[in-house]
Amino acid sequence: AKDMQGAVSGMLSVTTNSKLTIGDYAQALANGGGAAVTAGVSFKDFNTTLAATAPLFAGGGDAATSLKTFLTRLQPTTAAATEEMIKLGFATKQGKSNFFDAKGEIKSMDEISGILAKGLSGLSDAQKSQALSTIFGSDAMRTAVGLATTGKKGFEALQTQMGKTDAADAAAVRMDNLA
Repeated sequence: AKDMQGAVSGMLSVTTNSKLTIGDYAQALANGGGAAVTAGVSFKDFNTTLAATAPLFAGGGDAATSLKTFLTRLQPTTAAATEEMIKLGFATKQGKSNFFDAKGEIKSMDEISGILAKGLSGLSDAQKSQALSTIFGSDAMRTAVGLATTGKKGFEALQTQMGKTDAADAAAVRMDNLA
């Protein structure tokens, strides 16, 4: 209960900083919330990731399904994915994913966005498409593209902007406008 205000403000921040509606957000929580929590993604990072990648998806359920698959592919799942991740700097020469810290905890989504952006810089569209498809698959590569396009600085800026959203203030404005 003590976190309710922050949770509601977080939900509102997604709908005011992206094309997603509250219905889309509900689907996103249903389709990807559990996987995000299990992977170690914070509520704040989950919300910012949804807002950052929303333009690439039809709705929140689609965005979260892609995010869920993306999170499972941060550890290479095939020899080809491992090879591609090493080539792009997403993994060490031994095949250990750079999306996790030394303790095996997932890095923040802004850090992941930065790693993706750096690794994909300088590649042609065809090279990016092939690499991301090999690593993440056709569904999750959309989340990877969205995060890489946003980059670390863009992710941080969006998260700062979203952090300014206050549900109580928004409700007060709406009530004043209604009056």
